[in-house]
Amino acid sequence: MFLQYNIMAIANTVSLFCKAIICFLNGDYLTSY
Repeated sequence: MFLQYNIMAIANTVSLFCKAIICFLNGDYLTSY
């Protein structure tokens, strides 16, 4: 149960991190939030 929650939290963090990188590379990092 704890392991499943941990995997979900890691996946969520990675998703946000990738989204931030994509927005940064697109040059609209501030306008996307």
